[in-house]
Amino acid sequence: MASAGGAKALVKRVLGAVLPAPVLGSLAHAFLGAMAPGPRQRWLRIYNGNDLRWSLATLRQIGFRPNAIVDVGAFVGEWSATAHAAFPDAAIAMLEARPTQRAVLERVAASLSTDADVAIALLGATPRDAVPFHITEGGSGSSVMNELSDVPRETVMLSIVTLDDAVREMRVAPRVRAPILLKLDVQGYEREVLLGGAATLGAAEVVVMELSTQRLNEGAPLAHEMVQFMAERGFQLFDVTGFWREKDTDVLLQVDVVFVRSSSPLAHQRDARP
Repeated sequence: MASAGGAKALVKRVLGAVLPAPVLGSLAHAFLGAMAPGPRQRWLRIYNGNDLRWSLATLRQIGFRPNAIVDVGAFVGEWSATAHAAFPDAAIAMLEARPTQRAVLERVAASLSTDADVAIALLGATPRDAVPFHITEGGSGSSVMNELSDVPRETVMLSIVTLDDAVREMRVAPRVRAPILLKLDVQGYEREVLLGGAATLGAAEVVVMELSTQRLNEGAPLAHEMVQFMAERGFQLFDVTGFWREKDTDVLLQVDVVFVRSSSPLAHQRDARP
């Protein structure tokens, strides 16, 4: 008996063979439009959710081979493990602000079949003492920039170091050399982290980060501002790996995107075609 996934793939192939792409697109839009908001949101999340693995596989297929993976905002290490599966030879540096995450990240580091290290450090543009850091319930929304929500939180005082200084002190530092894969998920504080990470960004060929289309954290830049910021540093958009919508309205709130260095062959795939 065919699996549910196999049956879905078969249906897609049959429909694709029978109906032109514009017709399929129109049917999909009509189907979504007829759904109640709840089921529509669930459908969107399931079928248009995070496809980071696909994007990393694409990068590998077109020749990207990072010497190191730098995971800023490592949380529980899941992202590092996913990137390691795509690039098993790359060293891994996991950086996270909250000391409570050290043990879980060190377990992840020990489980990987590569040289991996963990640094607990709050990162920013310049070193500073006693900066308020807001830890949301569940942890995933924690940031220097206070989240604009009613999620319970506590505020602690932490010192800031720069990304470049933190990486320089890690055991894997000698392997953090160009080209690297840099990921940032720091809830609106990405620009400040990169301002303190000129050398690390300079070694990056691929940068993955979360961009907000709505103001979700106090003082945080919006997506178009970060696209401009990255363009000024020689990077352009390459892929979108996922998104998050407001559950009641379907308004787009955040997207996970991939930037590549504009001078890299990765950015010129169409140019390479005969």
